[in-house]
Amino acid sequence: MKELFIYLLKSGVYLMLFLAVYELFLRRQSFFGFNRVYLLCGILLSLLLPAVNISRTVTVTLPTQTQVQVQAQTQAQVQTQVPATLPASLNDTNVLQTQAAQAQAKQAISPWLLVGVVYFAVIAVMIIHNAALYSRLMRIIRSGQRTRHRGYSIVESELVEAPLSIGGYILINSATPASERAMIIAHEREHIRRRHLFDLLLANITLLMQWFNPAMWIYVSRLRENHEFAADHAVVASLEERSVYSAALLNYNFGGEIISLTTPFATTNLINRITMMTRKKSSPLRRAAVLALVPLLGISVWLIACTNTYLYEFESTPEEVTVPVVERNYPIVIIDGEEVSYHRFITHHDPITTETYMILQPNAAIREFGERGKYGAVIITTATAPYIIYNMMRNGSGDHPLIVIDGVEIPYHKYLSDFDRSTTEQFLYMRQNSAMLDFGWAGFYGAIVITTKKG
Repeated sequence: MKELFIYLLKSGVYLMLFLAVYELFLRRQSFFGFNRVYLLCGILLSLLLPAVNISRTVTVTLPTQTQVQVQAQTQAQVQTQVPATLPASLNDTNVLQTQAAQAQAKQAISPWLLVGVVYFAVIAVMIIHNAALYSRLMRIIRSGQRTRHRGYSIVESELVEAPLSIGGYILINSATPASERAMIIAHEREHIRRRHLFDLLLANITLLMQWFNPAMWIYVSRLRENHEFAADHAVVASLEERSVYSAALLNYNFGGEIISLTTPFATTNLINRITMMTRKKSSPLRRAAVLALVPLLGISVWLIACTNTYLYEFESTPEEVTVPVVERNYPIVIIDGEEVSYHRFITHHDPITTETYMILQPNAAIREFGERGKYGAVIITTATAPYIIYNMMRNGSGDHPLIVIDGVEIPYHKYLSDFDRSTTEQFLYMRQNSAMLDFGWAGFYGAIVITTKKG
């Protein structure tokens, strides 16, 4: 989850860069096709560039006398990678078994998981809200009077508050005066011909991902504005009197909610639209000036994506120095069928995601993995997202899991007080989902299944 939000933050930074260039150099220019391509490329690049990682190797030359110090520091780091409070092997499993038995009461809620729940909850609300608006539009389309034309259909209905287009449909109020009707249809037909719907689809998918970023909301409004500029320019070019078209815009000044994939005839930025209709064609030199900013954007990408890898070299080869190595014996760790290092398991694995947790003592691990299992094994399967959220909500409930030792169920308190953990050969902790598959309702609060050495 943390990696997802790092990606989204990087993507947001790129969006801000592209938006800043557009606001400063392009928004007031009349090359609408170029602006459209720029805005769409800005969205696509902001989604792709965060995945770019430019690695640069930096060589650092150190004095000869510091080599022993560097080796000693490196060895010290290796020795302290695993916290001292955790068992070095599985020969003493008291801590691990007690933690697993009481996992529901002791697991910490990951802050990244909480942020993720809020993030996806807002996305769900946005999707539901838009679905409701589209449902209303579909009812108008089905109930209205439809007239089919080549490439589009006109839908007339008294329920249409202001003219708009969505997909191949132009929605217009049946009471619209004939003098304005032709201009409105011509405007909306330009949106359909230029396929502005696909631009809005890409922009609104990105908006769902970047809903927390104010720059993305502005970015979508600028894309819509450019669509209107282009459609206005095409319609005005075919009219003798621009004032007639401007008057039609003012008559339909629409201040209501804009549905994400629609193109309303008249939106709230009417002053800008009327101004752009009277503006002369921009000089191609201005477009060239913007293209000259590409190297600057490239430098910005390099600064954000670049990471340094340091390579240490010494001025000369010193006499060989032996640094004692402290051997630490760790069990094999397998998560969802993939073997990971013990250090990564300790530092990165979030217990709240655990579905089943199995501990194999050395003898059982050797039978399963050969000589590699001489220090035991930990085998974990993780839960899917709905069960992770459910586990988090039930965290700390105090309910006790089912205890089964050598196939015999025993009371939980008897397990805690009387069971000799040194006799454990195999220890399996199961959450509710997996436990109920094996034990039915008896496994509602999870299960601990133990095989002893004598069993």
